[in-house]
Order: sequence, then structure tokens, then C-alpha cells
Amino acid sequence: HANTFFDDPTRIFRVFRYAGRFGFAIDRWTMNLIRVAVDKGAWNAITINRYFNELKLVCSEPLAGAILKLLSRNNVLKRHRFGRG
Repeated sequence: HANTFFDDPTRIFRVFRYAGRFGFAIDRWTMNLIRVAVDKGAWNAITINRYFNELKLVCSEPLAGAILKLLSRNNVLKRHRFGRG
């Protein structure tokens, strides 16, 4: 649904992780939802610990380098303000 990445921003990492793991392309609609969530600060709702836990999971993937490039190209790894808790 349209607010899925606002409800749980860590889903953004999972989309890219599963795309890398299973070799599927992320559709245009989903990519747009990700861009909007990143641009509007969805990360503000989560703690830095949750963010870095998802990042560690990405790094444990066999194709971690390719996944990190995709995350970077889509501004997911840019600076964020994180929630408290």
C-alpha cells in the first residue's frame, strides 16, 4: 500500500535485499514509493539501531556489493535523522 515504507521504513532495505538475493527487478510503482519515503524522511520514525541492523543484514548477502550500490543510487544510504527509542 502507498504508506508501507512510512509504516516501517526498514522494508526499504528488505525490498533491495530480496531483489538482490532472488534476482528480480523492483517495479516502477514500488521505486516511486521508496523515493517518496526517503525524500520525506521516513527514517525519522526508526532508531539508528534498527537502520544499522538492516544494513548489517544487507552486508551478509552474497551479492551485498550490488545491493549496496542500488541502495546508494536510490539515496537510501544518504544522511538521515533517526527517531529515538
